[in-house]
Amino acid sequence: MVLERTDHAEEDVRRLREDHDQDITGLRAAVEDLKRARWPLPSVAALTGLAALVLTLYELAAR
Repeated sequence: MVLERTDHAEEDVRRLREDHDQDITGLRAAVEDLKRARWPLPSVAALTGLAALVLTLYELAAR
């Protein structure tokens, strides 16, 4: 009876590990998808700054 309980416990642990590994694999894939789909904020910030500089230079040249 003790061996039977141990076998059941080991089987439960094995199933839990498999479920855990599948969950982690799914989460890693989701994170990678989010990384690929995120806005390129640094590029947008650089373009905004460049546009502001161009407009400032244009206004100074127009005076």
